[in-house]
Amino acid sequence: MVLIRPIIFGLVTAGILSAAGVCWGQTVEEAAAWLDSMNQEIMQTCGNYPRWFGQKKWKACADPIIQRWAQALVEWLERREAQYRQAAEAQRAAAQRAAEALRAAEQRAEKQRAVAACIVIVRNEADARRRFTRSDFNAYVTSDGSATWFGTPDENFLFEKCMAEKGYPVK
Repeated sequence: MVLIRPIIFGLVTAGILSAAGVCWGQTVEEAAAWLDSMNQEIMQTCGNYPRWFGQKKWKACADPIIQRWAQALVEWLERREAQYRQAAEAQRAAAQRAAEALRAAEQRAEKQRAVAACIVIVRNEADARRRFTRSDFNAYVTSDGSATWFGTPDENFLFEKCMAEKGYPVK
């Protein structure tokens, strides 16, 4: 039973490190190298685990080293977790900006369709009133999303009325 304890500790520690390595992007080989470094420090400082006598003395020597290495592991895991959280937050922010840009583009496209429909309506009504002359009315959506139009006062009124009916009041 005395010899089994360090082996079990080593296996448990290796399992923790392997799991942490896999979860946090570190390979199992890197985790094993980390564990070997800890074991070498314990061996250099405290010597081999005693078979019969001196186990309490060895444990008293090794425990602070093990605690320091465990604390280093916890700190490393916390740093990695913070890095992953920060990366996830940056991805969420980028996705939110992309969604907002997509919404703005969709709204602009809807407004452009409304403007195009109103242009046709205004021209048809103006042409019907004039009979022999064609309307020069025109409108467009600017880059900031506002509508700009030009024509006669009657055509402008018809355009404003049409846009209001489509849900885009211009004044």
